[in-house]
Amino acid sequence: MVGNGHMNTRADNRISRRQFVLGCGAINTALAVFGLAGVVGAFEHTDQTFEKYMALAEKLTGSQPLDTDLGRQYFEHIRQNPKDAALLEKLLENDTTPSADEKLLKQSILRQWYTGISKSGQDEQVVAFEQALMWNSLGFEQPIGTCRGDTGYWSIEPA
Repeated sequence: MVGNGHMNTRADNRISRRQFVLGCGAINTALAVFGLAGVVGAFEHTDQTFEKYMALAEKLTGSQPLDTDLGRQYFEHIRQNPKDAALLEKLLENDTTPSADEKLLKQSILRQWYTGISKSGQDEQVVAFEQALMWNSLGFEQPIGTCRGDTGYWSIEPA
């Protein structure tokens, strides 16, 4: 029931007219302030930054090409933390010797790709398990629950 005693029949996943009007107003304000080129430019900047991030990740991991879907998730997790986002921008723009914080960010990027675990806000999230690079670097190991061959394949001595 709504406060005036009437039943609310609107589905929870739909937006109200007020939310719609406010959203349209926000879009119009952004277009008025930044212009269409500015709004589109913000998205292009993010895409360019993502491409630079992927190039850095490939350089750090020594693996090419890396999965762009996983990369997008890792990239977005870094961008959720304002400090890490600023460090990433600085790291991608400068070819100078990295600061201590930038070195930690590089280690974090490596950790994401090799373990498949990414820090999202204050929590850690498993983004990839079987696709984690650690399985490629350990030729004798494989993800738990995957099979390399027929039943009993492990009992046959390697050639």
